[in-house]
Amino acid sequence: MTVDGVDGLYAVRPEEFVAARAALVKELKADGHKAEAAQVAKLRRPSAVAWALNQVARDQAKVVEAAIEAGQQLRAASDAAVAGRPGELRAATAAERTAANAVV
Repeated sequence: MTVDGVDGLYAVRPEEFVAARAALVKELKADGHKAEAAQVAKLRRPSAVAWALNQVARDQAKVVEAAIEAGQQLRAASDAAVAGRPGELRAATAAERTAANAVV
């Protein structure tokens, strides 16, 4: 199995990672890139959760961007609440929960 560089390794299913990594290491060595091959050989297989999040980030980038934005808004609302202005906290918490659920 050949993948398109290191980024491609994280696109394959976790159970295929080790074989894909070995193929990439072999390819890099054959092309004379021994230092890069050594670095790739050290890469660890992602956990199932990390792999799933990578897939969402690849295929649904806007969903991830919305979750990040919602998290930033929740942080700002939390800071405002601590400063005595709690008005936006409930809405920001709900928006962040909705965005996180969309990622899941």
